Amino acid sequence: MCRVKPKVNVLMCYNCLEMGHHSDICRAAKHEKKCLNCTQIGHISKDCSKRSYCATCDREGHRTDSYICPAHKRRVQEETSRILREVRKENRNDEQDEDTDMTNALGGGNNMRLND
Repeated sequence: MCRVKPKVNVLMCYNCLEMGHHSDICRAAKHEKKCLNCTQIGHISKDCSKRSYCATCDREGHRTDSYICPAHKRRVQEETSRILREVRKENRNDEQDEDTDMTNALGGGNNMRLND
């Protein structure tokens, strides 16, 4: 048997650089869009010459959208665990539904005994 792990994409807003939502529903003002590289307002990452800084973990050395960010890794692990719990719960519910269907198909619980 092989193990399958779900692919997890953590939502990140490219407007305010926070996790959990996309930029189309961001509450931050659109004119305050932050640089993905240094997190400052007023320029975009391709024009940035500053050192990389992560708004998620408050550390230098990587961008906010970097997969090496410890906070991002933790968030992915949490989301993966949540998804696996949901899948297991759905599988248990499906098994219970199958058991109920099989019992009903066999007439279990609804059998009426006739006098011989």
